Amino acid sequence: MRSRRVVFRRSMCFVFVVASFGYFGWKSTFRSKTVSNSVDILKVPIELDSPFEQGLERSPLVEENKSSLIAKTNLTVASISYERDRQHDNLAFTHANKHHTTLITTSICLKDYFLLILVSSAPSNVGRRRGIRLTWGAESSTRPWWKTYFLVAQTRDRNLSESLLHEGDAFGDLIRADYFDDYWNQTLKIQMGFEWASRYCNFSFLLKVDDDVFVNMSALLSNLTNRSMPKYKLYMGLLWQKLPVRRYKGDKWEVTKEEYEPDFYPDYCPGFGFVLSFDVVHSFVNLYQVVKPFKIDDVYVGMLAERAGVRGTNNYGFRLYLPRPDVPCNFDNHSAIVWHGVTEECVFQLFHSGAHH
Repeated sequence: MRSRRVVFRRSMCFVFVVASFGYFGWKSTFRSKTVSNSVDILKVPIELDSPFEQGLERSPLVEENKSSLIAKTNLTVASISYERDRQHDNLAFTHANKHHTTLITTSICLKDYFLLILVSSAPSNVGRRRGIRLTWGAESSTRPWWKTYFLVAQTRDRNLSESLLHEGDAFGDLIRADYFDDYWNQTLKIQMGFEWASRYCNFSFLLKVDDDVFVNMSALLSNLTNRSMPKYKLYMGLLWQKLPVRRYKGDKWEVTKEEYEPDFYPDYCPGFGFVLSFDVVHSFVNLYQVVKPFKIDDVYVGMLAERAGVRGTNNYGFRLYLPRPDVPCNFDNHSAIVWHGVTEECVFQLFHSGAHH
């Protein structure tokens, strides 16, 4: 009888070990499949060989700092990735060299935001970024949550490059790209900003603006929380329709037939400010290989929208003002949502005058 009990106990131990191994092996397999499936969503490599991107020069400073930049972020990303995976979050976190655009940054949003704000900013526009942080772009302390980040490329000025590294460490709000900043490279900034948002953040809406605007956050949030506002397939701003392509020799906006064959652009919102719902951002990122980069960034967004089957929504609250030195800060603050052409001093004046309420 005793020998039978010993055999029974040993058998039960063996069954427990096999069952445990099977459970943890299944759990590990399931988790790895979940992550790999998330990554597959963005396996759409962008080819950097279009006429627009030929001769694109990579920044040597980034190559010097890329390994240390990744090393500083990987531990945090890995730990948070595991926690989010346990919560069945669908975000996938990868190294910078896995990005499909010029994106370098791998930092993640630590909160689910109602509104994610991406500001296109030139490396040298330190004062503009400071003004936005201290005024309308300050992170909300109450619901609905919003957060402001700045899209910044590289500069050939080494002192400024070092300054940007310190600025990024101090504020944690710079999203960096691996190319030298130039007016005609703004499409690359759009691409990398949308990839970062799609890959590393949870949000309901995304506001993309330039760094020379003022945003009436109260009016914007009132619009977005309105029951009539679409939660999906939203592309909203000052909608320009059926604009002809300018073919004039020497024109700043000249576009040849080789660059763009149709005579009219698709409907699009000028790049100083527009809003996208989260699903539209994801669909745009997945179209990068299909819709090749175009040198006019806001037209490029219109091209993505057209290919994605997303129709633009006009909102007259997005105001395209040209700077007028004779009438400084003379803006209607009742119905406007985004003002273009606002100087640094005017940002503070508008904010303290209550234009954000």
